[in-house]
Amino acid sequence: MLQLFKKFVEKHRRPTSEQRLNTRIATALGITPRNIGLYQQALVHRSMLATDGHQEHNERLEFLGDSVLNLAVTHYLYTCFPNRPEGQLTKLRSAIVSRNSLNTIAIKLGIDGMLLTHNLKGNAGHQNIYGNALEALLGAIYLDQGFDIARRTVVEVLMERHIDLETIEQQAADGKSLLIELCQKRRIAFEFVTEAARGAHPPEAAFVSELHIGHRPVSKGHGPSKKDAEQQAALRGLAHLHHNPIPR
Repeated sequence: MLQLFKKFVEKHRRPTSEQRLNTRIATALGITPRNIGLYQQALVHRSMLATDGHQEHNERLEFLGDSVLNLAVTHYLYTCFPNRPEGQLTKLRSAIVSRNSLNTIAIKLGIDGMLLTHNLKGNAGHQNIYGNALEALLGAIYLDQGFDIARRTVVEVLMERHIDLETIEQQAADGKSLLIELCQKRRIAFEFVTEAARGAHPPEAAFVSELHIGHRPVSKGHGPSKKDAEQQAALRGLAHLHHNPIPR
């Protein structure tokens, strides 16, 4: 009788907040946390520091997860597209890890319902917090279970379930928008200096655009119009940023 009573109590016991979070993480990302504290921290926005006694937020984990995500996506694209040149792979990666893409995926995964925030009305960066939390969760997975599991999560959950590469390739054609988004996210000053090309040039090189990032020239582009020249400079600038320290 006592054993039956214990089984009844266990079956109907209300799960703790940690158990509920374990279940939600497992459902969203397909992994079972070992150190639940890392995942709890990944889901605390910095706005919570002013309330409820929270002492830590998720920005350090976001910083780590950003690198984990970039490396995992790079490995995936390098393996899946052995004949694509570097420039195309760079554009694809930039589109996949863009704020818009990550926010959309995070909401599909239910991260918006797990993230703890406080009084964000009127906050200009509010639209980015779910994608940022997704990166923080990837940082938590890396610390908790290693890079192989984190990479598998990126591939199986993000790339294979929630990324439409055909659509991403169409978005990646607009390198200028991706560059602007990247620079705004990292608070980097940038400008395009575009003018008519001097001397005798064919129509496809009528304009030249020089991209300055952090007040330093990093790339040039040519094209039959100012728009085309800036697009080429932006794409070359994106490739530069993925291989060089960001100028300030």
